[in-house]
Amino acid sequence: MRFNCNVDGIEFTIELLEKKALKSSNFFQKPVKSVFDIYITSSKGGVEMVHVSQNHVFKNNRTYLESNVPDYIEERELIEHVLHHWELESKKDPNKPDWAKA
Repeated sequence: MRFNCNVDGIEFTIELLEKKALKSSNFFQKPVKSVFDIYITSSKGGVEMVHVSQNHVFKNNRTYLESNVPDYIEERELIEHVLHHWELESKKDPNKPDWAKA
């Protein structure tokens, strides 16, 4: 599943990739929840960053994911985390010697 948005002039592509289905306590019942990784790719001015947030448990239902994942991302402040990295990136001094770059 993929979401796209633009925040503060930065293009975001957010992807949910299912890692594994969680087993139900009932052997005959199909798993209803899965573990997902969230990949956030952001780009601005030809520079791209990829952030990964692992092991999020959601119901394995497309309608549920479409309606709840955006709120979940907002509650976890994942976009704010990426924006913070862009802020740090913008403060880098290109004239700083390699040994002083951390």
